[in-house]
Amino acid sequence: MAFGVTISGQMTKSQQLSLRLTGALMGLMFGAALLGFGLMPFFLPNRQLDKGTQIAAIVLGPLIIALGFWLTRWMNADTVVEFACDGNSFRFRKLGSDYAETRDLSDVAKVPADRGRYGGVSYRVVFRDGTQADLCCGSLPNSKVFAEWLRSHIQSA
Repeated sequence: MAFGVTISGQMTKSQQLSLRLTGALMGLMFGAALLGFGLMPFFLPNRQLDKGTQIAAIVLGPLIIALGFWLTRWMNADTVVEFACDGNSFRFRKLGSDYAETRDLSDVAKVPADRGRYGGVSYRVVFRDGTQADLCCGSLPNSKVFAEWLRSHIQSA
């Protein structure tokens, strides 16, 4: 059962940027708050902090900021930002990659539905070798149609 035509979808550049920045901004906010807590005695002379607490806050603030950026990149690395399927193969590019991958549809093991990290429905395409690609239906056009077709394709195979 093939499409006869190619189904495809692509996130806009602003959607891709938003995915990259959302978690990073959370890390930045928490890290900056912790850093601000450590620097508070310098700006508010009446506020006294234990020197150990102050040093820990000053050191941990930048570490939390860096961790937020790294964690965001790691969590979103499997998110598909563009895809195309011709009924025989699935070509896609992930947020964490500069190049597109092409996989045969027979490589797809399962396509479970999931609650997206940022709300809404998403689908995780799991391949037989254990790798995966995440389709976020709210921001990736035609992804829900494709995921449902792929699920029925796997069941009929």
